[in-house]
Amino acid sequence: MRVRILTLILFVTPLVMLFSSCQKKYTTPDTTQLPDNVTLDQLQQMAKTNLWASYTFSKGSFTDQSGNNHNLTPSSGVKPTYDLVGNNNEAIELSNPGDYITINDGKDFPDGDFSVCFTVMPATTSGTIFGKGDVTGNKGYSFSVGFNDTKHNNTLLFATNKTSDPCSNLFNINTETTAFGTRTISPGAWYYVCIVYQNGEEHLYINNFNEVDLKTPSNALQHCKSAPFYIGLPSATGIPGFTGKIDNLRIYTRAISAREVQYFYWGFK
Repeated sequence: MRVRILTLILFVTPLVMLFSSCQKKYTTPDTTQLPDNVTLDQLQQMAKTNLWASYTFSKGSFTDQSGNNHNLTPSSGVKPTYDLVGNNNEAIELSNPGDYITINDGKDFPDGDFSVCFTVMPATTSGTIFGKGDVTGNKGYSFSVGFNDTKHNNTLLFATNKTSDPCSNLFNINTETTAFGTRTISPGAWYYVCIVYQNGEEHLYINNFNEVDLKTPSNALQHCKSAPFYIGLPSATGIPGFTGKIDNLRIYTRAISAREVQYFYWGFK
């Protein structure tokens, strides 16, 4: 009997610890995961600084939660769905290649440093997830993140326009600087993604890891003032629309730090 009890304890205890760690990862702040010399209060305050827009999609809402009223406009096919931990109506889904979302206020987004973070569950490893540009004529692009390149079909990329006039230039290999992630992305799995542009350098983070840093020819990114932000929209050059789930989209008019990426990844509010 003692042997059976000991065996049961040894079997159950790791499961309890695993369940608890999974719950902490996404719902409860765990101060042991905080970066060195930064308090939780400091990170909470930093997370509000230069926050241009925030979309939690809670209860199926498409409104900007930052207070800046940069509301997004979904196409008819975009629907609320379950999030990473299974809560319904807490994320959004683009289930068809023709589904997309527009943030028209993106036309007024300032030049220079910026950051975009979100959680994503791709249905396929193709299409642009998020970007700023005129998809009808392939001009006006300042940046994009997604699965645009056929040679790197199962990895994410972050591309920025290196010209001084993105409104007049086509977005292609001659006008863009592209950083490719190293992690193989699997359909049906959730990932946390951050793209950061700082002083002419591209940074791509996936699941709290800095995948790649790449210097561009420009010190300050120029944005086309006639181009909105979009999620999932196919381009005129044949790049398909993104299909999958999106949650926790945050847009900053500054470069966030690696510490802040860690803060968001571990689920702090």
